[in-house]
Amino acid sequence: MNPKVILFDLGDVVCRFVPERRLELLAAACGTSPQDVREALYGTGLVDLWDQGGATAGRIHETVRSELGFKGGRAELERLWCAAFDPDHEVLRLVRASRPCRTALFTNNDALLLSALPRVMPQVAECFDKLVFSCELGAKKPDPRAFEQALSEMSADPADAVFIDDKAENVSAAGRLGIPGVRFHGADALTETWKTLFPM
Repeated sequence: MNPKVILFDLGDVVCRFVPERRLELLAAACGTSPQDVREALYGTGLVDLWDQGGATAGRIHETVRSELGFKGGRAELERLWCAAFDPDHEVLRLVRASRPCRTALFTNNDALLLSALPRVMPQVAECFDKLVFSCELGAKKPDPRAFEQALSEMSADPADAVFIDDKAENVSAAGRLGIPGVRFHGADALTETWKTLFPM
């Protein structure tokens, strides 16, 4: 293989995803319980709506203030939002080593995280040529439209790309569109895959 573009998932690929940490920090900031935060954001379908582009970053901040009583500013909420992600430095090393391939962070996430990532986690955002978020695409993986628009964002054909994700259904969806997919099973396994993608 000789890919020109590599699409990396965020949660549990580039970063370990720890949603409980976000819930706990938000709960502490709002004087409520993590369960109440989960219900207000996830149980109502708000997060899914936001991931599909249903609100700007500013609107998400306003909603968290009105629904949960959050009193902090936008910068503080961005910090709490990003707290759910722990960078995997071995994976980020592989991202940097993949040049001159162009790279994209291709994730199902909302406008608040898209706004926050370059400021709160520049060590992640700066590794990629482009941040491709479902909130801007109007579709989430495994929807074929999300993949098609991600390729369009990168000006790439399916056969020129490689897609890396931890979820089997997303890798399968990419394959049906002719995009070679790699199921993520940890940085060590991905390092071995890199030897196939980029033989010395």
